[in-house]
Amino acid sequence: MQPNQDYNLQHSDEITLKDIFKAAQYYLYFWPYFVVSIILAFTFAYLTLRYSYNIYQTDAQVQIKKGDSDATSFLTQSTQALFNFDNVKVENEIAIITSNKLIGEVVDRLQLQTRVYSQGRVKSSLITKGDYPFQVEPNEEGQSRFFEFTVESNSDRSFIKLDSLTISLRKGEQFNSEFFDLWPKDTLFTQEGNYTIIHVSRQKAIENLLSNLEVSAASKDGEVVNLTYKGPNKDINESILNTLIQVLKEDQVADKRAISEVSIEFIDDRLKGLTQSIDTISAKTIAFQSASGIFDPTLQTGNALTNIIKGQEQALSLGIQREIASGLKENLDSQESFELLPANVGLESESVNSLVESYNEVIIQRNNLLMSATEQSPVVIQLTDQLRNTREAIIRGIDRYIDGLNVSLSRYGELQRQTQSAVASLPAKENTLRGFARNFKIVEELYLFLLQRKEEASISYISALPNVKVLSQAVTQSIP
Repeated sequence: MQPNQDYNLQHSDEITLKDIFKAAQYYLYFWPYFVVSIILAFTFAYLTLRYSYNIYQTDAQVQIKKGDSDATSFLTQSTQALFNFDNVKVENEIAIITSNKLIGEVVDRLQLQTRVYSQGRVKSSLITKGDYPFQVEPNEEGQSRFFEFTVESNSDRSFIKLDSLTISLRKGEQFNSEFFDLWPKDTLFTQEGNYTIIHVSRQKAIENLLSNLEVSAASKDGEVVNLTYKGPNKDINESILNTLIQVLKEDQVADKRAISEVSIEFIDDRLKGLTQSIDTISAKTIAFQSASGIFDPTLQTGNALTNIIKGQEQALSLGIQREIASGLKENLDSQESFELLPANVGLESESVNSLVESYNEVIIQRNNLLMSATEQSPVVIQLTDQLRNTREAIIRGIDRYIDGLNVSLSRYGELQRQTQSAVASLPAKENTLRGFARNFKIVEELYLFLLQRKEEASISYISALPNVKVLSQAVTQSIP
């Protein structure tokens, strides 16, 4: 390096007015290029602003709340802060918001596959669906289509020029083509204009919406999510964000209700099975009661014991009557002559008692005659024959009475055995009946328990609320 160069380097920071003047003279040589560049830049900026769409930014803000409050959250609060669990949750919600499922639902509700532009003198503008002067429906859902047409109208008729085709429509008429169907509204007959219809596939509409949508967390560890959409139409922008928030709410409610629906379906299936079990147990109980003749074991046992006691008393009374009748017959059989028979000894046979009474009266009458006459007396012989006949009648009557008593005693004995057998079997039958009642109670309590759970699940289904709190509805900035 030369010495003078070293000197110049050392003193290069010393600039004089002379140096500035010389530099200005040098750059003034290029002033036409500067002027042309400035003019071109301003021209390009003007044309860009003049002919490009005005893009408006629309913002909304929501809070993603926790679905359930945990009483032990204070134990894990520091851990959550350390590992950013809340941030992960917001990121998951952002992924859900931007998912094809929710965005596709917004596309379907707002019919964003089809867009209509009004062609102005300088540039076109996107029309809100409610402001269309006609209703259009593409015939090929999955195909992308592009149509341009001109409308010339009067009060009675509207002329639509599509390429080389001119279509004349009156109010109430409909135009059908291979690609789309068009229904004019009343406003189409009062205005003229050039329109462009762009129809894209559902997936393409989803991609277009996502390309203009921005979803981000307001803070690193918070629950607030910012939604931003940029588009040329303020109303459509706001409709997209508000509809997206509504779809998110409905999706969260649907997820909660899905759990309740599964629970209700499971409970309904169990209730059907329990209803069948209750009917089966009831039928078996009734069949067992009918077959075994048991309905109220306690009452039936008491009645049976009462009948046994009464039967024993009746059998004892019949036995006493049989003993009295047998004793009276023995008395008759042991008499060598005609002697008085005991009367009013408690025998309950009226016919025998009547014969005994007659027999005693004849004996008294015969004995009185024998005091003044002999046994060969015709009257005495007649009374003797009468006594023999009465005696035989008494014996036959006693025999019949004893036979009747024996039959009654046999019947009472059989009834006693049956009653005692029934009483002996009552505990086992009562135990079986209690088993039926116990099974019925278990099934019934389970049935009532499931009914309560079904009611709770139904209440949860109806009262399901989203975890989204809208902090700000869609608001569009006034400056594009």
